[in-house]
Amino acid sequence: MAENLNVKVTGSGERRLVLLHGLFGSANNLGQLARAFKEDYVVYSVDLPDHGKSPWLSEASVQVYAQALAAWLAENEIGQSRVIGHSLGGKVAMQLALDFPSLVEKLVVLDIAPVAYPSRHDAVFSALNAVREARVGSRSEARAIMQPLLEDIRIADFLLASAHISSEGYVQWRFNLNGLRIGYESILGAISARCGRAKQFSGPTLVVRGELSDYVTDESARAFSPLFSSFDMVTVRGAGHWLHQEEPVAVSAAVRQFFDAEI
Repeated sequence: MAENLNVKVTGSGERRLVLLHGLFGSANNLGQLARAFKEDYVVYSVDLPDHGKSPWLSEASVQVYAQALAAWLAENEIGQSRVIGHSLGGKVAMQLALDFPSLVEKLVVLDIAPVAYPSRHDAVFSALNAVREARVGSRSEARAIMQPLLEDIRIADFLLASAHISSEGYVQWRFNLNGLRIGYESILGAISARCGRAKQFSGPTLVVRGELSDYVTDESARAFSPLFSSFDMVTVRGAGHWLHQEEPVAVSAAVRQFFDAEI
């Protein structure tokens, strides 16, 4: 399982940087960050399990994804790395740091907190299922089906980046739609230190949130302290949940300042 994770490797340098995308995404979603740091880092852009070209697992959960990533890092002798994760990828990055702290030198969490979230993807699941059931033959037809079901058509465009035309000629999803739906409640759950593991991650941690996003509120931000003993938080003005795409210069600058600071 671990050795079969699909990972795009770019850049050069002595340090290693691992990038983890969000739910329904792929390694390409953090391409702007990969390009921003490729001059100084070997960048590993990961397709999380059940996403992109990585294997589909029997269980979709943050804990299982973190284990798979840790196994891949060990299998490929990557060693200690700096890790950036957005949304679901941020949860996986946090769990990795708690469960396998020796693998994480510095941690960056983009617009997600270690708390349980209410369901907020019901319309997305409905739109994805509608496309699958319609058995349409083009992305434009799929987009037309999804548009009335989603509040923001940009969400449809994001999802369609993970669409492909099957050998039968129908639009299908590269992510494991059934598995993600079954594991969705687990994915929404809070991050916690597992029994027998460290109760805190003591390494440097940066939380970057979007000013216009409701994913990391002042209240939910308090949940970082019990789990991450050395964390700072930056708010990117004018940005929502997709802050690394909406304000890429500001996000890259905040991350670079954090990386360049002495440990």
